[in-house]
Amino acid sequence: MMYDYIHVGEENTNYRLLLGRANGQLIDDMAFSNNSQFATWDRPDYYSCATHQLAGWWYNYCAYALLNGVYHYGGKYTPTGSFYNGIYWKDWHGYDYSLKTVTMSLRNR
Repeated sequence: MMYDYIHVGEENTNYRLLLGRANGQLIDDMAFSNNSQFATWDRPDYYSCATHQLAGWWYNYCAYALLNGVYHYGGKYTPTGSFYNGIYWKDWHGYDYSLKTVTMSLRNR
């Protein structure tokens, strides 16, 4: 997935994520996190997703794409309690499939 614009805000915005138009062959699951603040276990989001999913991320009632989740060796896995915490892209393989690798790259324009 490529975006024509990505902006991560300053600390005083809790590193709010702003995404532009997406271009790719997958459903844009990151769009669900657009305009969300970055949350961690010690700076939790409203639903405590960072605590339950064991990952810092841009949560909007958890996430459709979690690229900073727990590494489960790739493939199907069982959730911890009622929360999936693997590295996932929901509309590609589902919440219960942990991706083996992901890459996030930025380039200056």
